[in-house]
Amino acid sequence: MGDEAAFEVRDKRAGGRPPHEAASGPQTSVGEKTQQASHPPQGSHPSQGSFQVTFTAFILSIAASGLIQLGSEPDPATGKKTVNLTGARQTIDILSLLQEKTKGNLTSEEDSYMSQTLFALRMAFVELEKRH
Repeated sequence: MGDEAAFEVRDKRAGGRPPHEAASGPQTSVGEKTQQASHPPQGSHPSQGSFQVTFTAFILSIAASGLIQLGSEPDPATGKKTVNLTGARQTIDILSLLQEKTKGNLTSEEDSYMSQTLFALRMAFVELEKRH
Protein backbone atom coordinates (compact mmCIF):
# COMPACT_ATOMS: atom_id res chain seq x y z
CA MET A 1 0.00 0.00 0.00
CA GLY A 2 2.92 2.33 0.55
CA ASP A 3 3.76 2.17 -3.16
CA GLU A 4 0.61 3.99 -4.28
CA ALA A 5 1.33 6.10 -7.35
CA ALA A 6 0.18 9.69 -7.46
CA PHE A 7 -2.20 10.57 -10.23
CA GLU A 8 -3.18 13.75 -11.98
CA VAL A 9 -6.68 14.63 -13.17
CA ARG A 10 -6.90 16.57 -16.41
CA ASP A 11 -10.09 18.09 -17.76
CA LYS A 12 -10.24 17.19 -21.45
CA ARG A 13 -13.69 18.61 -22.03
CA ALA A 14 -14.07 21.42 -24.52
CA GLY A 15 -14.30 24.78 -22.76
CA GLY A 16 -14.41 25.13 -19.02
CA ARG A 17 -11.81 26.60 -16.73
CA PRO A 18 -10.57 25.68 -13.30
CA PRO A 19 -13.32 26.24 -10.74
CA HIS A 20 -11.07 28.29 -8.49
CA GLU A 21 -11.01 30.87 -11.30
CA ALA A 22 -14.77 30.67 -11.86
CA ALA A 23 -15.49 31.08 -8.15
CA SER A 24 -13.27 34.12 -7.65
CA GLY A 25 -14.17 37.70 -8.40
CA PRO A 26 -17.44 39.54 -7.87
CA GLN A 27 -20.53 37.69 -6.68
CA THR A 28 -22.48 36.21 -9.57
CA SER A 29 -25.46 33.95 -9.93
CA VAL A 30 -25.09 30.21 -10.41
CA GLY A 31 -26.01 30.59 -14.09
CA GLU A 32 -23.38 33.28 -14.58
CA LYS A 33 -20.75 31.13 -12.84
CA THR A 34 -21.65 28.20 -15.07
CA GLN A 35 -21.48 30.43 -18.13
CA GLN A 36 -18.14 31.86 -16.98
CA ALA A 37 -16.78 28.36 -16.49
CA SER A 38 -17.60 27.50 -20.10
CA HIS A 39 -15.56 30.41 -21.46
CA PRO A 40 -11.90 30.21 -20.38
CA PRO A 41 -9.71 33.30 -20.45
CA GLN A 42 -7.69 33.76 -23.63
CA GLY A 43 -4.62 31.55 -23.70
CA SER A 44 -5.98 29.30 -20.98
CA HIS A 45 -7.34 25.87 -21.69
CA PRO A 46 -7.67 22.86 -19.39
CA SER A 47 -5.66 20.68 -21.78
CA GLN A 48 -2.69 23.05 -21.38
CA GLY A 49 -2.15 21.96 -17.80
CA SER A 50 -3.58 19.98 -14.96
CA PHE A 51 -7.09 20.59 -13.71
CA GLN A 52 -7.42 20.56 -9.95
CA VAL A 53 -10.58 18.88 -8.75
CA THR A 54 -12.01 20.80 -5.81
CA PHE A 55 -15.16 20.63 -3.75
CA THR A 56 -16.32 23.87 -5.36
CA ALA A 57 -15.83 22.34 -8.83
CA PHE A 58 -17.86 19.33 -7.74
CA ILE A 59 -20.71 21.55 -6.52
CA LEU A 60 -20.50 23.61 -9.71
CA SER A 61 -20.88 20.48 -11.83
CA ILE A 62 -23.97 19.37 -9.91
CA ALA A 63 -25.42 22.90 -10.03
CA ALA A 64 -24.86 22.99 -13.80
CA SER A 65 -27.00 19.86 -14.09
CA GLY A 66 -29.67 21.60 -12.04
CA LEU A 67 -29.61 24.63 -14.33
CA ILE A 68 -30.03 22.38 -17.36
CA GLN A 69 -32.96 20.60 -15.68
CA LEU A 70 -34.53 23.95 -14.83
CA GLY A 71 -34.25 25.01 -18.48
CA SER A 72 -31.89 27.87 -17.61
CA GLU A 73 -29.09 26.38 -19.71
CA PRO A 74 -29.30 24.29 -22.88
CA ASP A 75 -28.76 20.55 -22.65
CA PRO A 76 -25.25 19.93 -24.03
CA ALA A 77 -26.47 16.78 -25.81
CA THR A 78 -29.32 18.48 -27.69
CA GLY A 79 -28.50 22.19 -27.51
CA LYS A 80 -32.11 22.80 -26.45
CA LYS A 81 -33.52 24.16 -23.22
CA THR A 82 -36.00 21.77 -21.62
CA VAL A 83 -37.58 21.63 -18.18
CA ASN A 84 -37.37 18.58 -15.93
CA LEU A 85 -38.81 19.59 -12.55
CA THR A 86 -38.43 16.09 -11.10
CA GLY A 87 -34.75 15.96 -12.04
CA ALA A 88 -34.20 19.50 -10.76
CA ARG A 89 -35.81 18.61 -7.42
CA GLN A 90 -33.55 15.55 -7.14
CA THR A 91 -30.47 17.62 -7.94
CA ILE A 92 -31.42 20.18 -5.29
CA ASP A 93 -32.04 17.34 -2.82
CA ILE A 94 -28.60 15.88 -3.58
CA LEU A 95 -26.94 19.25 -2.93
CA SER A 96 -28.97 19.62 0.28
CA LEU A 97 -27.81 16.18 1.41
CA LEU A 98 -24.20 17.11 0.65
CA GLN A 99 -24.60 20.33 2.59
CA GLU A 100 -25.95 18.42 5.59
CA LYS A 101 -23.29 15.70 5.47
CA THR A 102 -20.37 18.12 5.04
CA LYS A 103 -21.52 20.58 7.72
CA GLY A 104 -18.55 21.61 9.82
CA ASN A 105 -16.03 20.17 7.36
CA LEU A 106 -15.99 22.92 4.73
CA THR A 107 -13.97 26.09 4.52
CA SER A 108 -15.98 29.29 4.93
CA GLU A 109 -15.69 29.90 1.18
CA GLU A 110 -16.95 26.40 0.33
CA ASP A 111 -19.80 26.69 2.82
CA SER A 112 -20.79 30.09 1.43
CA TYR A 113 -20.62 28.83 -2.16
CA MET A 114 -22.77 25.81 -1.26
CA SER A 115 -25.36 27.99 0.49
CA GLN A 116 -25.52 30.55 -2.33
CA THR A 117 -25.76 27.83 -4.97
CA LEU A 118 -28.56 26.02 -3.16
CA PHE A 119 -30.43 29.26 -2.56
CA ALA A 120 -30.22 30.24 -6.25
CA LEU A 121 -31.35 26.80 -7.43
CA ARG A 122 -34.21 26.68 -4.93
CA MET A 123 -35.46 30.14 -5.94
CA ALA A 124 -35.27 29.25 -9.63
CA PHE A 125 -37.15 26.01 -8.92
CA VAL A 126 -39.92 27.80 -6.99
CA GLU A 127 -40.34 30.41 -9.74
CA LEU A 128 -40.49 27.74 -12.42
CA GLU A 129 -42.88 25.59 -10.41
CA LYS A 130 -45.27 28.57 -10.09
CA ARG A 131 -45.36 28.89 -13.89
CA HIS A 132 -46.08 25.19 -14.50
